[in-house]
Amino acid sequence: MKNKKGFTLVELLAVIVILAIILVIAVPKILTVIDDTRKESMKSSALMIIDSAEREYASRTALGTAWASPACADVASFNTADFTCTLSIPSGTATVSLTGTAGGKFASKCIVDATRASIAVTTCP
Repeated sequence: MKNKKGFTLVELLAVIVILAIILVIAVPKILTVIDDTRKESMKSSALMIIDSAEREYASRTALGTAWASPACADVASFNTADFTCTLSIPSGTATVSLTGTAGGKFASKCIVDATRASIAVTTCP
C-alpha cells in the first residue's frame, strides 16, 4: 500500500468554512474599531485647534492686537483634504466646527460648535 500524503477535499472544505465563520465575526468588529479611531482622531484635531486658538487669542489680547477674523489655518496646520474647519472666538472661548470632506479619512463625519468642554462627532446630514 502506498503512503499518500495530503488533505482530502472534506478537510479543505472544513477549513474554508471555519475561516469564513471567523471572518464573518471579525470583520464587523474591526470596522467598528477603525471608525471609533477615526472619530477620536477628529476629536483630537478639534481640541488641538481650540487649544491653539485660545492661546493665540490670549497672546494677542495681552499684546493689545485685535484678531478680526480668526481662521483655523492661522492656529493649526491640518490636511485640508480630510476636513474643512470654521472657527470663532467670542470672548476668548474658541468654538470650532469640522466637516469631513468626501474622499478624506473623515468623510461623512462632523463636529458642530465644539468647545473644550463639549466635543461630539456626528454623521453629517
